[in-house]
This record gives sequence, C-alpha cells and structure tokens, in this order.
Amino acid sequence: MAGLRAEEDGLSPVIGVIMMVAVTTVLISTIAIFVFDVSETVEPTAEAEFAFTYDGGTGELTIRHEGGNRFDGDQLYVRGENIGAVDGQTWGALSSRSRIVTGTTITFSVPADYEVRVVFENDDESNTLDQNSGPAA
Repeated sequence: MAGLRAEEDGLSPVIGVIMMVAVTTVLISTIAIFVFDVSETVEPTAEAEFAFTYDGGTGELTIRHEGGNRFDGDQLYVRGENIGAVDGQTWGALSSRSRIVTGTTITFSVPADYEVRVVFENDDESNTLDQNSGPAA
C-alpha cells in the first residue's frame, strides 16, 4: 500500500484554535472588569451596641454606647414612641458631643411605656442600630 499516506496532523490544529479562543475570552473579560468597573464595591454598614438603663424612680432612660463604630454626633438619631421632644433629635444635640465613642451616654426623661431606637443616618443609608422598650410597653 505504497499509494496511501498516513495523516499525522490529528487534532492539534483544532485544539490550538480552541485554546486561543479561550485565552482571548479570559483576557477580554479581565480587561472589561477593570475598564468598566463591573465589580461592585460593598460599603460596610454601621454597627454598634448600646446599653439601655431605665430608672423607674426618676423616670430617666440612659443610653450608653457600648462598642462598635464611632459616629459623628449628627449621624445618630433617637427615635421612638412616648419619648416626647427627644424623638428625632440627634445624639449630638442631646449630649452636646460632636463625636460618639464607646462610653458616651445620654440621659433623658421618659414614661415607663417608652419604645426607643438608636438610628444611624447619613447620605447613603439609614438603619436601626439598637432598640429598647420600657417595662410598661
């Protein structure tokens, strides 16, 4: 069978083309992510813990920042039910402190059926950090 030629090329050209397409696709995808900033940056949300102490004899509620993020005085709001004129006030306005750090406290008078929330607010987000209810709520 001297007239027949054996083909030895096999699949090499096909595999080469597939590999080139795969490498090109990965490179284009990587460049597109950086150029178009497809990746989304997730901002961490504000977190903090607060301790609530209600004195039934004086009718005063003390809120103490126990740990977590530090805040500007105008970023934390006191909101709730049966808390009078305090509702909607910033922590800074209630304590005359411009920076709220661990150990910072505010105290105000409330009836025993109060419901209070400490709310973080800025231009991008608003979330309740902690809340508490009075003994008669």
